[in-house]
Formats: sequence, structure tokens, C-alpha cells
Amino acid sequence: MLTPDPAALKEAPDDATFARVTAPLWQYLDALHPYLWREGKDFPPSPARMDALLKAGTLRLSLTFNPAHAQQKIRKQVSVSGFLHSHWIGQLILN
Repeated sequence: MLTPDPAALKEAPDDATFARVTAPLWQYLDALHPYLWREGKDFPPSPARMDALLKAGTLRLSLTFNPAHAQQKIRKQVSVSGFLHSHWIGQLILN
């Protein structure tokens, strides 16, 4: 479990409970860093750079929180080796 109080994540941060509620999340991310690109010490500066690193085979995953970025890739029918198929459902891409 990434937090002892999942309901608290649905509300605006509260200074009194933030550290307790999010502590397991930060522990998880710290444990994950050794497996990330450059051991999580550096991150691609943009979705475009992440896409280029993915295309070059440096990354295995590219992500963005901008739905327009995904829509643009779908319109261009951009595919990556290992990407089998996708389904566009509203605002989701399912593989």
C-alpha cells in the first residue's frame, strides 16, 4: 500500500498529515530509482526527448500527462517496437 490513508489523497494536501500520508509513496519511489534511466538521478526534460530516447531504444517506456501528446501520436499512427495494439476509449489508450 502506497499510503495508510488512500482517501486523504483525494483531498488537497494538508500540512498536518502530508508527511504521514505520503511517506510510503516516497519510500517506494526511492526503492524504484536504481531501476530507472540514469538510476533516477536525471529525467528527460520533455515528452519529445522521452519519445526520442524510446525510439533509440534507450528507454522502454515513454509517458506523458498531456492527453494532446497521445492524441498527436495516434493521429500520426506512431508505433514503437513492442507496442502490439491500442484501443482509444474516450481519454484512455489501452494496450
